[in-house]
Amino acid sequence: MPAKCHWCETNTHSDHDKEDYPVCSRLFLTPEEVYKLVEYNKDDDTVHVFIANGMGIIIGADWGFHEFKNLIEKEAITIEVANREGVARSMKHGIAVTINNNQQDNHFIATNEDALRAFEELYDTTPSVN
Repeated sequence: MPAKCHWCETNTHSDHDKEDYPVCSRLFLTPEEVYKLVEYNKDDDTVHVFIANGMGIIIGADWGFHEFKNLIEKEAITIEVANREGVARSMKHGIAVTINNNQQDNHFIATNEDALRAFEELYDTTPSVN
């Protein structure tokens, strides 16, 4: 099961008394799930990451596994599946990592799109209407 929504944990837009109640429409990931979904470059053991800062500048680079693991396990505040209709997803970077509370300098991780789609199908993230 994906990690709980960081935003929901500190606010009241979900019903925490019902364990199976969908927390929100965002699909958050654990580090273990991320490692199963990333697209590794097997030739040099790297992962492509691009950073989109608040000024609209996109910078991309191949990250070594040690640096990538540090981002996922120590720096990340939230890790979630990127919007299906967004630019990052169209660039096959389907994992979004937020590293500070104002969501500047978001990191987008190259993903295996087939694995990501299969993962999304496991969870219905459409909010229920009461």
